[in-house]
Formats: sequence, structure tokens, C-alpha cells
Amino acid sequence: MKIALACEYVRDLPWSHSRWAPAIAIALAERGHTIGVYADGVETPADFDHERITLCVRNPRWTIKKRCPLRYQRWASRRLSGAERSLSLTALVPADLWLPLGPGSRGQFRALVGDRSLIVRAFESLQHRWLLSAIVAERRALRVSAARGVDPVALSLAPCRQTENGTPNETDWRELLRIEAGRPLLALSVADGVHNRLRAVAAAVARARREPVLALLGTEWWSAAGAVESLPRERVRFVGMLTDPRSLLRACDGVLIVGPAGPGSTGRMLMEGLEAGAPVVASADAAGQRPGVFTVADPESQAAWLGAIDMATGAETKDPAQPPRTLDDFIDDIERRLQGSGRTKR
Repeated sequence: MKIALACEYVRDLPWSHSRWAPAIAIALAERGHTIGVYADGVETPADFDHERITLCVRNPRWTIKKRCPLRYQRWASRRLSGAERSLSLTALVPADLWLPLGPGSRGQFRALVGDRSLIVRAFESLQHRWLLSAIVAERRALRVSAARGVDPVALSLAPCRQTENGTPNETDWRELLRIEAGRPLLALSVADGVHNRLRAVAAAVARARREPVLALLGTEWWSAAGAVESLPRERVRFVGMLTDPRSLLRACDGVLIVGPAGPGSTGRMLMEGLEAGAPVVASADAAGQRPGVFTVADPESQAAWLGAIDMATGAETKDPAQPPRTLDDFIDDIERRLQGSGRTKR
């Protein structure tokens, strides 16, 4: 098949949602498909080096302040409309198979201006002028997709992140963190954590029936130390920054996402927790919210977190009948859907 792939901006960062674009493009190219990649900007074009991949970049000097979502939408939509099959990884451009990976612009805008003074709101709006354009573009994309009968699809993306040699496995992590046999381990990312929410979570973990241990991940774990002081010291582990937390999440009995979603939130921890087979407990405004998550409606309520954590840690965390999917399984899924979209078009 000749496949056109749209991804607004591809960053070479392990926590960026757009980093899945090269993995998908190269995997499809290895299967004999011809891929045209249409991006507004690409940080490392060499990531797409393959004889069957053609990379087209609208703005090689792309920066976040120069972002023009409506212009990119028009540019990419024209190119995808003439393709045999189309695949989109951005919420701005609908396609035969539409897999928007990043956080929605409306949620980003609410996170920037909500509960702030008028001066701060005005300043943030000036700094993120492209957000209004992105909101309009996303609404237009939804209207176009509805007219075509195409809905956004959520597929499991973790297979694109292959385990690296030398990364501790599940058993290694529990030994490394000195977790007693039978005691639950919960992972908490403090990247988007608000301290009053972290205090509520820590108090809930302290009262949880099975007395779980809390592992704090993220570059700002030290700033969260005061927020979790209600937990006994022997029930807290400060892990710090992990560029690839998959093996740790597979060792966990639950993943906690306190939210709220910020402008740079990708929902990566939430999706990786689900893929690892661990129950995920997340605030209602966390990035990447979807079915299958224990949702906490009031993220500042200790009782709400306690109820969700007790339910999550009391549930079965691994399903041996459903082994982790491989990258090949994921690409099989994409191929089947693209072929089906071709029959629908005819």
C-alpha cells in the first residue's frame, strides 16, 4: 500500500508522544509499504531514513511559538486526500485511520487559564497564541471526520517502545527497591502533580488496606518529598527520572496519575500503565483519560483516592491469558484497519 502519514511535529524525546511516528513509519516500510510522512516540523529527520519513506516537512524551522495549526491542517489535508491510504497521528488532521496521540488543545487551554488572575490569563494567552488556532483546527477536523464517518481510534501504543538491554526487569525492580513479598507497589509520577493533590494521595496510601509502598518518579521528586511526609519513611521510594519506566510499571500493582493535564502532558504514564497490566488510578482531568481507568472525580479528596486505591490494589493486576503485544501485533492492527478503510472508500 501507499500510505500517507501525518504527524504535526516529531521530537526526539523519549517522553514525547510523537516519537512513535518514526517507529510506525519504519515498521510499515519494512513490510513493503511506501510511506509518505507529512509533518509541520521534524527535530531529527534521520529518524525516518529508509528507502521506502519520503519525508515532507512544511516548516523546517518549526518552533512552538511559530506553530500554525490551521495552516498545517490545510497543507496536510490536501496531501492526505490524494493518498491511497492515510494514517494520522495528530488531532488536527483526520484520515482513513485516525490515531490522535497528543493532548487536546481545549484541555491545554483550560489548564493554562483556569483558576488564575486576569493578568496571568492574558499573559498565558499571549505566550500560547497558537492554542486558539489549534482549538479551531481540532473542531474542524472533528466535523470533517464526522461527515466521512471516521472516528478517532485509541490503539495500544506501548509496543513501539522496545525494552532496552540492561533495563531492570520486574523482579529486579522489587529487589532493588526492597519491596517485601506480597506488599503492593504503586508508581506515582510527580511531573504534573499539584502538591495539595499529592498530600491527598499520600494520606490515602497511608490508610490503604494493603499498606502499599509508593514509588515517586520524575525530575522534581525532591519537591514532592514534603507533600508525602504523612507516609511512613519505609513506605516511600524516591526513584527519580526514568526515560523508560516500562519495566518498573510492570513490577507495580498500580499507577497513580494525579493531574491536572498541563500543556506538555502526553498521557504517557497512563497509557504505559494500562499496557503494563497494572490498574491505573487517575484524576478526572489527567492527560490521556480513557475507559479502563479508576477515575477520581475529586482529586483533592483523600477519601476519593483511598476508595480508588483500595479497589485497584485488590484487583487482579496481571492477565496471563493476554501476554504483552509485540510491535508486529500493533502494525498488524494498523494494516487491517487501513485495508478495511480502502474497501469502504471503494
